[in-house]
Amino acid sequence: MRYMSHQLNLLNYKSHNYTETSIKAYGKKILKLKGLRIKVLEFLQSQSSTNFEIAEELEMTLSSVCGRCRELQLMDLVEDSGKRRKTPNGATAIVWQVKQKQ
Repeated sequence: MRYMSHQLNLLNYKSHNYTETSIKAYGKKILKLKGLRIKVLEFLQSQSSTNFEIAEELEMTLSSVCGRCRELQLMDLVEDSGKRRKTPNGATAIVWQVKQKQ
C-alpha cells in the first residue's frame, strides 16, 4: 500500500521553524502530533471530509485538524478534492481526500 511507504515520513515530518524555542516546544508535542496526524490520515482514507467534519468526528479542535491536514498536504499524502461543502457558519470549506496515485 502506498501509504505504508510514507509511514517513516509521516512520523518524522517536522512542523517547527528551527528556532530554539520552537524546537523545544515541538519536542514536547511530537508524539501527540504524530498520533493526531496518523489519526487524520486514517480517517481521510475512509472518507473525504472538510476540516470541520474531521474535527467533529475525531473530537479534535479545528485548529489541530487544520494543522494536521496542512502537514499531510505538504507530505503529498492528501489533496484538495476540488469539492466544497458548507461549514456550520455558512462559509465553504475544502473537502480533503487522500492523494490519488498518478
